[in-house]
Amino acid sequence: MILTPQVYDSIREIINMGMGQSAGLLNEMFNTHITIKIPDIRVFLKEELGNTASQLWPEGVSVVWFPFSGALEGMSYILFQSNIASRLVDLLGGDTTDDSVMDLIKIGALIEVGNIVLNGVVGTMVNILNARLNYAVPDYHEAIASQLISENRLEPNAIIIMAKTCFEIKGHLINGDMLICLQPGSFDTIIKYINDMFKTYGETP
Repeated sequence: MILTPQVYDSIREIINMGMGQSAGLLNEMFNTHITIKIPDIRVFLKEELGNTASQLWPEGVSVVWFPFSGALEGMSYILFQSNIASRLVDLLGGDTTDDSVMDLIKIGALIEVGNIVLNGVVGTMVNILNARLNYAVPDYHEAIASQLISENRLEPNAIIIMAKTCFEIKGHLINGDMLICLQPGSFDTIIKYINDMFKTYGETP
C-alpha cells in the first residue's frame, strides 16, 4: 500500500499521542518511570501481513488483544516474544520463583499493559474523529502470529498499521509490536480526516 510521507507522519503522530497518554497511566499504575517510543510504522493489507508474519515473528508470541466497533471497526493487538514478555513483567515488579504464580502475574500484568496501550492509541483515533467506540474486554493468548492474523474476522483487504513499540523501563529497552487492524472503511475514515486536516492548513498530502 502506497501512502504519502505526510500521511505516514500523521498516523505516527496520532499513535505517539496515544502512547504519551498510556505511558502516564502506566507510570501511575506501576509506580515506576516508563517511556514508550514508536521508532517505525508500516501499513499492510491483512493478506500481505498474513503472508509475511512467519518471517516477522518466527516464534510464538504473547498477545493482548481486543476487538472494537462503532465509528471504527477492527481489532487491536500488542505482541511480545515470550521471553521478552516475561522480562517486561520482571521490570514491572512481578518477579517470582513460583511458576504457577508467575503465570498468573505475567498474564495479569501483560493484560493491564496491553489494555492501557491499545486503549490509549485507539481512543486517540476516536477522539480526533469526535466519535464513539465500543470496546470488548481485553484477552491474552500465546499464539503463532501468522495464525492470529489469518484467522481473525477482518476482511482480506483490511488495513493493518504495525507500529514498532519500544518501552524503556529502569534503563532497559523492551520491544514489542502493536497492530491496529481496521476494516477498509474505517481506515478510509482516518485518511479522510488527515486529508481534510492538510486541506484546512493549505497543504496537500
